[in-house]
Amino acid sequence: MQGKQSWLRATAPILAAGTAYCLIRGVRPVWPFAWIAPVPVLAFAFAAPVRLAAAAAFLAYAVGGLAFVHLLAGIVPIPLVGAFVLLESGVFAIVVLLARR
Repeated sequence: MQGKQSWLRATAPILAAGTAYCLIRGVRPVWPFAWIAPVPVLAFAFAAPVRLAAAAAFLAYAVGGLAFVHLLAGIVPIPLVGAFVLLESGVFAIVVLLARR
């Protein structure tokens, strides 16, 4: 039951950060969200286990990447956009883990 409760606690920071990143990357970016987008995930990561912190950071950035996929869908092949979003999400997860350390 501990695992499910941890994931339930991770849901709000993932969605909050993901939504902020999505607003940053849209057709009309709302740049002030760039300053606050990582805050929910970082606050969660400092109190969470390492694997859960990395997964939450990865998922939050991937959710934010959905705007990027929608924006480039007709221009760049979808697998290439997906690979780019996954790569960026992995880098963000590493940065969050480094900040946590």
